[in-house]
Amino acid sequence: GGGTVVPKKTKVTDVHVAQVPVVVKRAMEFAEHRAADTAGVSAKKNLSELDQLKQQMRALKDTQASAIKKQAKDTKIIMQFEQKYSIQDEIELGSGLTAVVKLCVDNVTRKEYAVKIISKANSSLDVDVFREEINIMAKMRHENVICMVDYYETSEFIYIVQELAYGGELFDRILDQKQFSEKDAMNLTKQMLSALRYMHAKGIVHRDLKPENLLYSSFDNDASLKISDFGFAKDTTGGVNLSEQLGTQGYAAPEVFSGRPYDAKCDIWSLGVIVYILLCGLPPFIDLDEEDQANALNRPFWTYVNQMQQVQDKQVEFNGEVWKAISKDAKEFLTSALQIDAKAHTSPHITSHIKHHHTSPHHHTSSHITSHITSHIITPSH
Repeated sequence: GGGTVVPKKTKVTDVHVAQVPVVVKRAMEFAEHRAADTAGVSAKKNLSELDQLKQQMRALKDTQASAIKKQAKDTKIIMQFEQKYSIQDEIELGSGLTAVVKLCVDNVTRKEYAVKIISKANSSLDVDVFREEINIMAKMRHENVICMVDYYETSEFIYIVQELAYGGELFDRILDQKQFSEKDAMNLTKQMLSALRYMHAKGIVHRDLKPENLLYSSFDNDASLKISDFGFAKDTTGGVNLSEQLGTQGYAAPEVFSGRPYDAKCDIWSLGVIVYILLCGLPPFIDLDEEDQANALNRPFWTYVNQMQQVQDKQVEFNGEVWKAISKDAKEFLTSALQIDAKAHTSPHITSHIKHHHTSPHHHTSSHITSHITSHIITPSH
């Protein structure tokens, strides 16, 4: 029976290599190498992705650990603050873009303080600017300078606990009184000169003296006046040059906005502007005709501050009835303080004017106030 023989199906793998044409052989070898390479790359890729994942996990753990650590530190600082002080949230003493000032009470002594709470997130300024303010305040202990009592810092906030000035701002007193007697004005001048002499001796320049930054210790008529807000202040020890155009227009000395370097004498100019306002109710360097002059005090003094002329070579003037009753000493003090030449609004000139022009008995300024001002005048080194 010659049955049909069905040929056996042959797989490629069963074929002896010698039987495979050279081209096919080369193709098979290439495919094997390619498969091995691909497997290697894939393995490396998987390993690399795994390493990256591990690194990300480690970074996440580090971030979480850092956040937990920071939170724990913040909590500890806040607890320390709250153990010592209680903030009276309902009593806000002041507020600005980056800070709020609230009343706080020492839990043991029950003494009241002001706490300035600065939000780091809301500030465009570098945190170091606030730290400089703190360092400056920490250097000072003077009866006419607001005293810093305590300081706390968390990752989000800075708390500056400072002496509470119950009497409010000089700004508000000027609005209420419009004008001060020469005796009262000179008493305040004496206090401010004492504070500035102390500050300048320590190398500290305020750069933003104005009625809003001068605070009364109480509501009493004889309350002491204190310099506050050292946000623009600079510690010039070590030969730091001042050139930044900082301050409040109207109160800042001409040299501050000139773009040229300046020094501590800029504070004397600002004080001169303030004293001028105390004595006549209006700032210097404004042009008013007789009719305007007569009605000038019907408007708040600060509305004129923005009208102050750009002082170039103008001499301070004492026009109007009010100045007839003001002593020569006071006028010459102001003339010296408000000299356009930055070198001139300094102590030797002011001292000589006050020393050599003693007040006659009928004037408000007494000789003992004059001598006190002379002894507390500022003598910045040149």
